[in-house]
Amino acid sequence: LTRVMSTVLVCIGQCGNQLGAEYLSHQLAVEPSVVSDALGNVRAVFVDSERKVVQSMCRKYPALRGRVPDANCVTARQGRGNNWAYGYSASGDEALCAERLVDDCIRRVGEQCDYFSGVLLAHSLAGGTGSGLGTRLAECVRDSLGLQLLAHCCVLADRDTPLQNYNSLLALSRLAGLADCMLLYRNSSEASPAQVNESVASHLSRLLFPCRSLYKSCRLGGNELAELTRSCCPLPGLSLLRTASANDLPCLLRCRPRPASTVAAVAVLRSPSGSKIRAPKSADCDALKAYLRPVAYNAFPVDYWMDSGWGGGGSSLTLAYNSVSVVDWLVPIATKSAAQLSAGAYLHHYERYLPDAREALRLVSVQFEDLIAGYRSMR
Repeated sequence: LTRVMSTVLVCIGQCGNQLGAEYLSHQLAVEPSVVSDALGNVRAVFVDSERKVVQSMCRKYPALRGRVPDANCVTARQGRGNNWAYGYSASGDEALCAERLVDDCIRRVGEQCDYFSGVLLAHSLAGGTGSGLGTRLAECVRDSLGLQLLAHCCVLADRDTPLQNYNSLLALSRLAGLADCMLLYRNSSEASPAQVNESVASHLSRLLFPCRSLYKSCRLGGNELAELTRSCCPLPGLSLLRTASANDLPCLLRCRPRPASTVAAVAVLRSPSGSKIRAPKSADCDALKAYLRPVAYNAFPVDYWMDSGWGGGGSSLTLAYNSVSVVDWLVPIATKSAAQLSAGAYLHHYERYLPDAREALRLVSVQFEDLIAGYRSMR
């Protein structure tokens, strides 16, 4: 199997850069060709409104040293103030012009792929650069690259900051209609940022590393993200995925809370190089199906991928699923942002960059409620 990654990773903001660097380090440790071109440079673009974020990222992760060309790093002179509207407008910073980023960086890196299937944007939903510029970049990728896959790896904040609910509301309501697939994660107040990055990067690596069972009759791999989207996102606009990972099925079945009303899922089974991997038994499939509690109208809710060439550690089972359970993460955003909007709180932060901020947020709130209603209707 010739393993060639066909997706360009775009890391946006502090969270996105740290998460992307952790993910790339995982992949480079397993098989560098998955995320590198012929010159050894990673197929990634790093974007932030502050230069120090990108510089510290390259220092912190030794695996990336010498693999990130200056042309793939785009920075500005100041932060976005944790403000979605400021990040979206990129006011006063030509370097962060989304249209130029797509044409000058993302398209160039994509053209260096053996085959280019799309873009994976990694960013937070709470900060100004991640949520605002991430949304603007997604719009430009969709406009410029057309039918190419557009996927996101997004992190929700679990710690309360004044603008995070507005930022998440504005970003999610827009991205849900743009993205083909969104892998959604949430910071834990009990875990450090480094632990969260490690966990998310581990899940991504196990999901997206080329899987042999998908390419039995050809030697070209690397299209796992497109296959994940095809399997788990059958309904337009309802493409928010959650993931879970464990060493084996019994450990996975102990993960709580259980998913509810799962529309579709992908289970990725990996074993170390040289060891044999076996197809799951009927009893195991039934146990996983019971754990997912699938909707009645999908007769085949779980796709199984298997790979015996995994060099990233021991055996693992990683699950990605599209479930009504994601509503548990969306409702608090809607509730808290509605309370803030009703009180007129923090609107002055947005009014400079977002005309009639109150009305704009009210309309976005309606769209967000439609997203929640769409998921609840899947039961």
